Amino acid sequence: MSDEGERERLRRINSLRLNWHERLIADPALHKWAGALAFGGLVLHRFHVNLGYAEISMAFAAKRLHMPESTVRRGRDLLLLRHWIIRRENPRRALPGGPWAGTLYALGNGPDDVILDEEGSEEDEVE
Repeated sequence: MSDEGERERLRRINSLRLNWHERLIADPALHKWAGALAFGGLVLHRFHVNLGYAEISMAFAAKRLHMPESTVRRGRDLLLLRHWIIRRENPRRALPGGPWAGTLYALGNGPDDVILDEEGSEEDEVE
């Protein structure tokens, strides 16, 4: 892929990532769950555009968000339940004595399974 094509691909992914976060914070089911909103923000900021995921451990999230680990875990679980994030397998966890490895999280399409285009408008729902 050309440098220009790669820049355009990264710009598009960043735009989708920001639109994802706007939809997440607008989800009324999350308004009373500070842990879910905070964890969603952490996923946004720790997301590796080139790799398509954020790598986060619960201990790191609790420390970074200044929240008890149980609050962060409940928030993360709500985001998983509502399909805002998707847990991915981390191959580094399988290595005996391997390096520290957090859990990998990809961006989901939310409870309505809506795919966003670059401007944040809704496209056809996924069947």
